[in-house]
Order: sequence, then C-alpha cells, then structure tokens
Amino acid sequence: MKFFLHVDEQKGFIHDLEGIDFPSVEKAIVETFLGIRDIAADCLRSGEELTLQAIAIADETGLVVATITSHDALQGLLPAFA
Repeated sequence: MKFFLHVDEQKGFIHDLEGIDFPSVEKAIVETFLGIRDIAADCLRSGEELTLQAIAIADETGLVVATITSHDALQGLLPAFA
C-alpha cells in the first residue's frame, strides 16, 4: 500500500506527492516514529533546532490514518519529553 507522509514544520506544511510503499498502516506508523527519531538525532548532533512538529500519514485516498508528533516520537527519550 502506498502512504503519503506529509510533514508539518514550524515554517509550513510540506505535502508528500510521491508516497512510500509500506505493507501496512502499522508499518508506516513504526517507520514514521523511527524517522522522526533519526531527524531529532541528526539535529542534536549538528546543534540545529528541531523544527519538525508532526508527520501526517495519509493513505492512497488522501485519508489521514495517523499523525505522529515529534513529542510522541521522543517521549521518554529526552528529559524535556518525559
């Protein structure tokens, strides 16, 4: 199944026009969680601010099936997200 990962940043919203194939919505959610954590780790390493607020996962019909916030993905990993 193709899912579209629409990115919500402080500067605006970036629509995914290409999409990514995942075997299920559950796999898309897990990979999105891991992706947000990777982005946050890159920001920490480079000293940049994390501007990513959330990623909305939409199916092929455009229906948003899940929204993963940076807070959700980082909760429990860093003291600020406890």
